[in-house]
Amino acid sequence: MKLSIIIPAYNVGSLIRNCIYSCLNQDLPTSDFEIIIVDDGSKDNTYECACELAAQYGNVFVYTQKNQGQSGARNNALDKAKGEYVWFVDADDYIVPNCLNTLYNKAKDNDLDALYFVLQRHYEGESEPAQQFDCRQSSLPVNKILNGVDAVIGGYNPCSSCAAIYRLSKLNKENLRFMPRIFRQDVEFTYRSIPTFERIMFVPEVYYVYYTHSGTVTTSNDKAIVVRRMIGDGYVARTCKRLSEKYETNNLLSKTFKLRYQGVMLGAVMSLWSNRKNWRANGANKEILDKYEELGVYPVRPPYKNIKHQLLYTFLLNHRSFFD
Repeated sequence: MKLSIIIPAYNVGSLIRNCIYSCLNQDLPTSDFEIIIVDDGSKDNTYECACELAAQYGNVFVYTQKNQGQSGARNNALDKAKGEYVWFVDADDYIVPNCLNTLYNKAKDNDLDALYFVLQRHYEGESEPAQQFDCRQSSLPVNKILNGVDAVIGGYNPCSSCAAIYRLSKLNKENLRFMPRIFRQDVEFTYRSIPTFERIMFVPEVYYVYYTHSGTVTTSNDKAIVVRRMIGDGYVARTCKRLSEKYETNNLLSKTFKLRYQGVMLGAVMSLWSNRKNWRANGANKEILDKYEELGVYPVRPPYKNIKHQLLYTFLLNHRSFFD
């Protein structure tokens, strides 16, 4: 089997049909690809909608599990996948028509561990996708075989794991799975996975459309969601810090991951600072900083990128009394 499309689904009964139909509207025989849907304990009709389509199409398979989050659903599906390559597709998004054959052949013909492409935004209420594109890698060459280490050193910017297809055997060999129950799991996964890949390629075409709707965790100001979102940054920072230590024999790679760790924490702590009035009052800042200390990512450790960062951390950002 050439491809496995993995769709984690939770309370998306109004959207999942569109997603599945986009995956079926393709240029590969249904015998060459499978669609694996894992319902993550939905409380609406998501599971029933998926089962209806599975009854009509022999390459659609539906599983259900107690709520484990998107990461748990993806990991569950990975253990069931049979394709040479896998593609993670979120149930509220969709892929472009007749793209599977192109993607598979590009990856197969070049013996790639991962093939990365561009993601396009589609905003709720708009009839067509916007002219807004994500996951472009402006510092890296396109249509050229690279290894993952050179891509990271060359300025790879982590993006959604949906903006790539991955060789399943490589994910299994490297034991690459998603960290459970964290926000930013895609960024954490891409940081951890890409240095293990020996042959990758970036292409400039759009194959995935990200449906942006209201009420997502990326925009909510609810305290619990803010804390989860910010703690997710802490896990990403910890992974970058650990990767810096793991690859210490490669000075450039180690330094790159060290700077990524500091960069993530700079953004996180600046968010704590800019929102300190509200987040301090409701206890969010304290909860977040306690977790950062537990993860070992705060205070942010030297060496710093430059003298400006050194002064910033030394006299402001590393003193949590300013925040909580």
